[in-house]
Amino acid sequence: MVDYRDKILAGISALAGLYSALIGGVKLGGVSGIFMGMGFLVGSAFSSLLFVWGREVLLNKWTVLFAFFYPMGLILSLVWKFFPEKRLVFALFAISGWLFILVAHTYSKDWGSFAVALVHGGAGLGLFLIPLVLNGRGAVPGGFQWFSLGSLVLALMGFGLLHYFSKEDGKIQLFWEAVPAAMALSSVFYAMAICYL
Repeated sequence: MVDYRDKILAGISALAGLYSALIGGVKLGGVSGIFMGMGFLVGSAFSSLLFVWGREVLLNKWTVLFAFFYPMGLILSLVWKFFPEKRLVFALFAISGWLFILVAHTYSKDWGSFAVALVHGGAGLGLFLIPLVLNGRGAVPGGFQWFSLGSLVLALMGFGLLHYFSKEDGKIQLFWEAVPAAMALSSVFYAMAICYL
């Protein structure tokens, strides 16, 4: 049976991601704009896969490794633009996070889910904090705080994978059902934030 609710939410997420990639990439410009465009395009592509194949894409190792570039592209875009002295540290964090997910997924599905939860959740928390710091410094307009809200949803979605280890069907089912809505909500928040860049 086709889940039209998931398809609608995935479609909203994919369109909002495309908007953010194009507008955000142009507004930031340079390397930062490339990273931002890449991050949002990956998020949009992931949502498109969710639209076509449903939640089963979350179980595919290669899809998960591809989706990693969504939060990492966003983090690197903001760091590249506003924290040039931290570029190397965050680039190494991104590379080590991707390798951690790759090795863990190769070892076992359980460890792969654990790695994804830690890396995506941690990246989401970083993306939640960076706009707050930038706003405190007066580097971005107040409306850019929508980016923090989108990132908080992303972090909760990442850490939500830890329910996988509970082995309780109710908790796992709740997480699976929440993914399309969380993707749509975070994508809309990000699109709103891009308007203020």
